Amino acid sequence: MVDHYPGWYQGTPSGMQMLAGFHPLKPEENHSVVHTLKIRRSGQHTLWVRYLAGPYAGKFTVALRQGGAIVAKQEIEENAAKHGTGYATGSYLPKSFRAELRDFLAWPARLGGASRVAAADCPIAEIVRYDGPERAMVFVIDHRAEPAGRFTFDLFDAAGWTRAMAASGARVELAPSAGGVLRISLPLSAADAVVLSKSDAR
Repeated sequence: MVDHYPGWYQGTPSGMQMLAGFHPLKPEENHSVVHTLKIRRSGQHTLWVRYLAGPYAGKFTVALRQGGAIVAKQEIEENAAKHGTGYATGSYLPKSFRAELRDFLAWPARLGGASRVAAADCPIAEIVRYDGPERAMVFVIDHRAEPAGRFTFDLFDAAGWTRAMAASGARVELAPSAGGVLRISLPLSAADAVVLSKSDAR
């Protein structure tokens, strides 16, 4: 393994330290990388390994050693994620990942008391909203990465928005309901941006 582009990943708590193995190495140049993890709580734990999938045929092995003995070991192919069913090969969008993983990713926001932005009819949608004085911008990503003839989501705290247009030019339907909820529907390829405005906005 070799250092991955030194200096690219600064400014985060971990420094985003990464390794790269796509350059051909002689056996005597290839070395194991060791990092000590402190386990503060007893019970079962999960080790998450994040890596960039690409047109590389290399493999690497992750092993956990405790008390001098290997307790877990897994060989990973660098291009396995790209060619597997879990990713869209054209966009790298994750597809059909487990609901509990989605909930895990959203856990920090819930822990911090963040307000819920929207609820979609797709289980793995990503919706981000930015409000302005007269307009609101809503970015929508459907991580199924497949065209949807009709993608519908409810936008909370959205009373007053009466007009909409999509960056793609797709027709957007609005249906206000009780409690300030605005139901928005549009055909969606994989992602789009919707601009909301009020009737009197210029």
